[in-house]
Amino acid sequence: MTIRQSRHTFATLLLLSTMVCHAGIPWNPFKKKAKKDSIKSEIITSQKCNNEFLDSAAVIGIVDNAIAMKVSPWQNDFRIPPLDTLEFCGEKISMNRYDLRERLDRELLAFQYGHTNTMLTIKRANRLFPIIEPILAENNIPDDFKYLMCIESSCNIFARSTVGACGLWQIMEATAKEHGLTVNEMVDERYDIEKSTKAACDYFHKAYDKYHDWLTVAASYNAGMARITQQLERQQCKTALDLHINEETSRYMFRILVMKKFFENPKEFGFKIRNIDLYPPMEYTEEYVSEMDNWADFALGQGINYSDLRQANPWIRNIYLKQEKKSSSSAKKNRHHKQSRSKKSRSRNRKSRHSKKLDDVSNVSSSTSESVSTITAEVDTTSNPSAKKYKVLIPTRESIYYNPQKTKAHNKNWITE
Repeated sequence: MTIRQSRHTFATLLLLSTMVCHAGIPWNPFKKKAKKDSIKSEIITSQKCNNEFLDSAAVIGIVDNAIAMKVSPWQNDFRIPPLDTLEFCGEKISMNRYDLRERLDRELLAFQYGHTNTMLTIKRANRLFPIIEPILAENNIPDDFKYLMCIESSCNIFARSTVGACGLWQIMEATAKEHGLTVNEMVDERYDIEKSTKAACDYFHKAYDKYHDWLTVAASYNAGMARITQQLERQQCKTALDLHINEETSRYMFRILVMKKFFENPKEFGFKIRNIDLYPPMEYTEEYVSEMDNWADFALGQGINYSDLRQANPWIRNIYLKQEKKSSSSAKKNRHHKQSRSKKSRSRNRKSRHSKKLDDVSNVSSSTSESVSTITAEVDTTSNPSAKKYKVLIPTRESIYYNPQKTKAHNKNWITE
């Protein structure tokens, strides 16, 4: 048996034991095999209902949560509120149709039994929503799209998918560059909270101009506009909600709807949240830099350490920062431009020497000198373009050592006790 299998077995036994103990039934996991098999079967059935199997870490997380809340890990005290109609971006969506209701039901169950990740999301959201909401409003994007961000990254600023999508909005490198974000070995602006949010807003606007339906815009963010457009035409549908499409995108839309429902009232989902459970917004001072020999030295000079600096500025991807050199095509274009200007200048000088008298030579030399000076200045400007400056956030001491007792909830509805 491998170490991983051993840990999984131990976690499963621990879960079984905790279940029965919380149910008030004395039970020894090493005895009464029939009883154990029966309960184990219940767990497997419960896991299958969501089409997922929990690894040992997830099992331990469920057990820890159950112990903290003094309930059985699988005790179903969840009561689905009336959901005949949901609202997204100001548009009402009827859930009377059986397939829509059952797709919604699946995600409701997933949220109910995925306490660890859901709790982390709302904890982080308390810090991030005050930053995200004004940017969405400034760019005329419905506030509900912050829940799409929650689904994409669980509000983890360092999130990175297996396919290379990064940041809160899980943006791919090619897409990032299309929207003007810098991505290289020193800087990755997909991790910049403000810039990545503005890039996402740009995408949402383009998609809405195409579909005129916000939930379809959300679906395209997951599947891509090309696929959604193709399927809408093939299936003769007006919105992505009616599409027969891949499971991930199909679930994606309903996960956003359920995330919104959860944030509106966590208590309905059986969560118990206090002010001290949430992460407060950070306060910063700002510096603007274009180059940096050593970020660690910079951090120490600001009274913080390198780790604090990276947490506040996740876009920093290396210990140093230097300006990128221009691409070869751009450099070639500049060289061609300089050579062309030089040829024209020499041609003018030759004509001037042939046409003017000897006593005008000094004036010709003066003119030539000015031309050369101009060319030299152009070379210097081209080889040293105006450096791009990056905003660096420096967390205050009060934010680094915050007092949980003073934490305020971004939304009072989040507090359930």
